[in-house]
Amino acid sequence: MGVFRIEKNTKVVIAGSVWRLRKKINETTWRLEEANTERYLDKTEEELFVMHVEGQLRAVLEHPGQKGTIVPRKLSDAEKDEIQWRLMFVKAVYDLPTTQDEYETAIATVWKDYQKRRQQGGDSGSSGADSNVVLKCKKAPNWSTAYRWVLRYKASGNDTYALLKKDRFDQERAESEVIDAIDEALEEDYLTRERSHLSVAIVTAKQRVKDANEKREALGLSPFKLPSRRNVERRLKLIPAFDVHAARRGRQSAIMKFRAVSGHRTTTEVLARVEIDHTPLDLFVVDDETGLPLGRPYITMCIEDFTRCILGLYVGFIPPSYQSVALCLKHAFLPKVYLKREYPEVRNSWDPCGVMRTLVTDQGAEFHSEALEEACNRLGINIEYAPRKTGWYKAKIERVLRRLNEEVAHGTPGTTFSNIFERGDYNPEKFAVVRMSTLRLALHLWVCDVYHQKPHCALGMPPATMWKMNIRTQEPLAKSPNRQVEKGIFSSGPAF
Repeated sequence: MGVFRIEKNTKVVIAGSVWRLRKKINETTWRLEEANTERYLDKTEEELFVMHVEGQLRAVLEHPGQKGTIVPRKLSDAEKDEIQWRLMFVKAVYDLPTTQDEYETAIATVWKDYQKRRQQGGDSGSSGADSNVVLKCKKAPNWSTAYRWVLRYKASGNDTYALLKKDRFDQERAESEVIDAIDEALEEDYLTRERSHLSVAIVTAKQRVKDANEKREALGLSPFKLPSRRNVERRLKLIPAFDVHAARRGRQSAIMKFRAVSGHRTTTEVLARVEIDHTPLDLFVVDDETGLPLGRPYITMCIEDFTRCILGLYVGFIPPSYQSVALCLKHAFLPKVYLKREYPEVRNSWDPCGVMRTLVTDQGAEFHSEALEEACNRLGINIEYAPRKTGWYKAKIERVLRRLNEEVAHGTPGTTFSNIFERGDYNPEKFAVVRMSTLRLALHLWVCDVYHQKPHCALGMPPATMWKMNIRTQEPLAKSPNRQVEKGIFSSGPAF
């Protein structure tokens, strides 16, 4: 709260209307003018005092800056100390002319006296300051800072709570009934799976307050002020962001958005960790010989964690299975010696290859096959399964597959668009003109000349450069007793 005096031009609120004390018409009577209608009302000073005591009259402070400060809670010891610390300097410059020299002189005097009293144990001298104040700063405040404190102090009617930091008292100033109306509107119209716009909840909150004002008007009570957008947004910010997202989009979506990934895997050497996954390409292809549409091909890819290089790639029409996984891993293990012979258009080599220590997969049935587990055991590969619905566990392969679809499939005639709402009247079968051989060439060009050569934001260099800087000439784990590359597990030759 703050203090005010009954004097000319003072603004007061009576029954929800703003009045101004225009003039004193006799020794005890004041004439008030309503701000909106310019109606006049005569009240004696005794009547004004009674209305103020009974809560029917409230003063409106008009000093520059903020109004009276509401702190609907008990202040902590630190906040009390902060008020006393600032009040020392405010009182020292309160009535001084607003000049830098005057303020700096007064502040220096208070600061010097304060340091002196602290050295003496804080028991001597008062100088209008509390000797028990805990020192919050190592130096006196700047004169402009003290000037802002004085403005806030005067604007609040000399309320010491105004000296607190703004974020400590920026509370809701609406009545509890208005707050309830806002909360109910948010719950019914915003925190729903229909995901309505916030403006719908604002309109609902205003209508609820209007209905309440009609009842109050019938009882002769002052109406509530209608909530503004800012009031509604403030109430919404008090709700945890996780709860808001869960109410509008579902709990699983909230978990994925606000997840905290613990135990994140980091690698320090090449081939320590490799991620593998499948995706259907967003395009249709045709047969090279017959020209008949073959459908949407599947891509199986594995990416090396440390260098972000693509180790192996398989494209075909085999649905995700052990066979597609085996063909992709075979391509990853062996050197790509076929590249220059079969794809002379590719300018750069595809160097990354080798047997990994850990293979990260999802929970697909093809990764739980006995054949894959047996093959990995004989090669000394540890299979690490990502938990269900945790795409971020193997985020690198997920991101690369999405990028492959965007840069290769979506720019090629015959794309299907994974989202049906993006298709419009586009007929993918009518424009399915990509041949299988052309698609394979495009994939090799993209991997060798685009992805591997473009600087990676996490590496600060291209993946191909990262591989060459960290790979050794011999296979890192060639001498491991658990690594036995036996004939018949994976045959040699290109995978696609």
